[in-house]
Amino acid sequence: MITMIKIDRLQKNNNLRNISLVLLISGILILGGLGGFWFKTEYNQPSRVKERLFWAAIDNALSTKSVVKTIKGSPNSADQAINQQRFIFGPENLIQSKFTRSISNPAESFSLNIQTESLEYPDGQTYTRYTRYDSSKNESIDEYLGVWGQQNVTDILSNQQDGKKDPAKTSAAMQRYRQQYVNRMVTYVIFANLDPATRHNIVQRMKDQQVYRLKAEDSMFVQDDDGEDQLQATFDLKVKEYVQILNQVYEQAGYGSTGLDPEKINIGTISGVLYIRPRDQVVSKIIYGNQTEYFSNHGVVKSPQKPDNALGYKELMLGLQKKLSGNKNN
Repeated sequence: MITMIKIDRLQKNNNLRNISLVLLISGILILGGLGGFWFKTEYNQPSRVKERLFWAAIDNALSTKSVVKTIKGSPNSADQAINQQRFIFGPENLIQSKFTRSISNPAESFSLNIQTESLEYPDGQTYTRYTRYDSSKNESIDEYLGVWGQQNVTDILSNQQDGKKDPAKTSAAMQRYRQQYVNRMVTYVIFANLDPATRHNIVQRMKDQQVYRLKAEDSMFVQDDDGEDQLQATFDLKVKEYVQILNQVYEQAGYGSTGLDPEKINIGTISGVLYIRPRDQVVSKIIYGNQTEYFSNHGVVKSPQKPDNALGYKELMLGLQKKLSGNKNN
């Protein structure tokens, strides 16, 4: 009799455990089903996909070691120009610029193609050289191609070419140069190489202040000329709040102020279009007004060597002028 009672109790306990197990599994399945439903209906909504991609690109721009910005002139103009600037954010900060200009005048059977390269450092040291000079007039500067000319821009800005240093003028000149340096990097997206914590705080501040407003309904996925998918993201930008953050980022990075005073800005918002590459979540193009800027080589770091044995910039320019004058007289 006692044995029968024990067996009955064991069966009841097993039944209770089985019921608990069934309830547990049912609960997991229900929660999983709700999670899958949320993923399909909310997380994967087109507007949310665009929003996540947009902010991922903003975040990545703040954590890049370098980026190349290219601005092209009108392809239908007789005077075409391409300005390519590579911003390097460490370990040594500098801007490497390559400028190409092509002039064509068929009526006078004239053409000229010029390419120059420059290296600009935050301390005011700059280097410039010609890398190409092709003229229909048979002008040649071959002996000067690739020859660097060096100058300290702060000396130029403060008119201190004779070695007489005025500390006040030097300081003011350096401030102007640093502002010019930083302003080359200013666009509708902040590019920098911030540590993770600072980057997170900056992005969160942008979100909290609604610095960007993505117009998801006007944004769409398109293909570029190479057949690669791009998110064409239309947005509004709060100018005052953006400039405040812009100044903070570049001051923390050691560049100094942009010289832009947020309190003097009377524009509320401005609009633009970002082209974002989903493959690596980076900005590939920015369009605002009549301006188009192309961005490439994100994070690629191969810093150029600072030139040795460079001529003085003034000496280089005088030599070029003399050479070209001699060509005209021959």
